[in-house]
Amino acid sequence: MNDCSSSIKLIYPYLDGELDTKGSALVQAHIRDCAPCREAFAAEQEFLELVRACARPSRNERGGKGGDNTPCVPP
Repeated sequence: MNDCSSSIKLIYPYLDGELDTKGSALVQAHIRDCAPCREAFAAEQEFLELVRACARPSRNERGGKGGDNTPCVPP
C-alpha cells in the first residue's frame, strides 16, 4: 500500500481494530515508511486516546469516592 490517500482512509478502522491481519500489516508498513502518514496517524491516535479518556466516567460518576471530577481537557 503505497497510496497515501488509501492509507489515511484506513487509519480509524486500524485504530478501532476493525482491519484484518493483512490490512493492519499494510497500514503499519505504510506508516513506518511514510513520514507524513506517520504524523497523521500519531495525531489521530492521540485524538482518539483523548476522546476515549473523556468518555470514561469519573470516579464520582461510578459511585466511588474522591475528587476525580476534573474537566476533560488536553494536557
